[in-house]
Amino acid sequence: MTTTVKTEKATVAPKRTIRAANRKIYRPGEEVELPVAEVKYFRDRGYLVDPKAEKSGDTLFQVRRPVAKRVG
Repeated sequence: MTTTVKTEKATVAPKRTIRAANRKIYRPGEEVELPVAEVKYFRDRGYLVDPKAEKSGDTLFQVRRPVAKRVG
């Protein structure tokens, strides 16, 4: 008996990499095809770009660095 797994294509998020089951490494901006459950898992953790956020112009990947002020 064969089971069919639904897959979905997704884009790797900036500053992230993913190693797929085929042992291939996908770098930021590359497209990867994964099972739907894995796509949801990786999106929730920020490893894949959320297409809804990308279209709406949200800045999910904006890094805030601490600011040191000089006194005196």
